[in-house]
Amino acid sequence: MQIRWKTVRVALLTMALGVGGVSVAAAVPASAATTPANASVHVASQLQSPKVPDPAVRYVTFIDSTGSEVAECFAGNEDSILAPEYVSNGCTTRVWLYQYRDETGYSLCLRPNSTTGHLGRSYHSFRIVSNSANC
Repeated sequence: MQIRWKTVRVALLTMALGVGGVSVAAAVPASAATTPANASVHVASQLQSPKVPDPAVRYVTFIDSTGSEVAECFAGNEDSILAPEYVSNGCTTRVWLYQYRDETGYSLCLRPNSTTGHLGRSYHSFRIVSNSANC
């Protein structure tokens, strides 16, 4: 029972380009198929799913009880955020968190490649700087 992955990839690519009409069951030998013969892959629904961060790019991740927000690591990147409970700094430079959306109030410096424990304060904005030294 050997699955022909090249055939599956071609079928999925064909569907993604709009040529359509190909089902995964037709691209995989019947003995290896785990879906009904009339089941089609709906690539359009997969294209509407949330964007997954690119693993080749570094991010700072702001995590709260409802999920997470990410920001790319480049000096000068700044924005307002929902108050995170935890932060993971995957950047090679410092990230500053600020109490208010206009980058004022109390602040917190996150050293490069670090994570926080539960934050005891609410932060509503961030700025990524070019300084790569620890805080």
